[in-house]
Amino acid sequence: MVWLTWRQHRVQVLVVVGFLLVAGGLLLAHGMRTAGLADAFAAGTDGRKAVLGKQFGQVSTLLIWTAALPALVGLFWGTPLLAREYERGTHRLAWTQTVSRRGWLGVKLVGLGATVTLAGLAFGAIMGLWAGEFAELRSSAGLANLDLFVVTGVAPAAWWLFAFALGTVAGALTRALLPAMAVTLVVFFTVYVGMFTSQARLHYATPVRVEDAAPVVRGEPWSINTPPGAEARLPVGALMVAAGWVDRDGVALAGGAEWTCAEQENDYLKCMRDNGYRWFAEYQPADRYWLFQWTEAGLLFAAAVALGGIAWFRVTRD
Repeated sequence: MVWLTWRQHRVQVLVVVGFLLVAGGLLLAHGMRTAGLADAFAAGTDGRKAVLGKQFGQVSTLLIWTAALPALVGLFWGTPLLAREYERGTHRLAWTQTVSRRGWLGVKLVGLGATVTLAGLAFGAIMGLWAGEFAELRSSAGLANLDLFVVTGVAPAAWWLFAFALGTVAGALTRALLPAMAVTLVVFFTVYVGMFTSQARLHYATPVRVEDAAPVVRGEPWSINTPPGAEARLPVGALMVAAGWVDRDGVALAGGAEWTCAEQENDYLKCMRDNGYRWFAEYQPADRYWLFQWTEAGLLFAAAVALGGIAWFRVTRD
């Protein structure tokens, strides 16, 4: 059964291995070039940060497209697993041999699921090594860049496994390849985009709160609720959750006094503080990176197991 699984799915495995080798080689070359250019400047200097920022920007704009990788796993690993068998009628032959349908499905789900997970871990490790070259940048360190968060660490493995399980259950329910692909795409991107729009990652743990942390910069016209440079005062790699002004009782400012103080321009901060208002910020520190990684991986793994259970029930009860 293991040999048959390899024979049926070796093309997908070889494509993924080839992709990882090519991606790893390109990112290794880019990282080495970045290190060579940055070494011309001392650590922490503006010149070094400018070089790192430019090099980071060359690749980071492509990170958004990596959202398609787990979707492709769902489409080309998950959906054909059962949908193609049903569509071609080959499940009748496969499930009447010496191997039971439970054994057949078990080997497929465990073997391919483990392969997908390992491939996702390898991709996360490759991306993590590349991102390590830019640790000095505020925009790429820790939790600060959520686009980078989902392609490094263990998160890619969880997303790849989730997409695989989603494609498998879509195939089991629709029994047709194209409808299964459509369902997989819609559900996957609904979940993926929903994670960003709902800002769920901001609340994996209780955020740290600081008050009166706004920088006092003279000669600046203050006309907005959050003082400029406030986020820069947070620790490197921190993820901003919320910021604003509160009154003496800790109630968030909802309008009125800030506009009066805004008219003071250069004395805006003094005016706000004289009236008893305090600026606050809530953020997730960078050292919670792995806590958040394992939290997201755990949620997606649980979802993948649940989806696998639905597929198992659908096939074995058929």
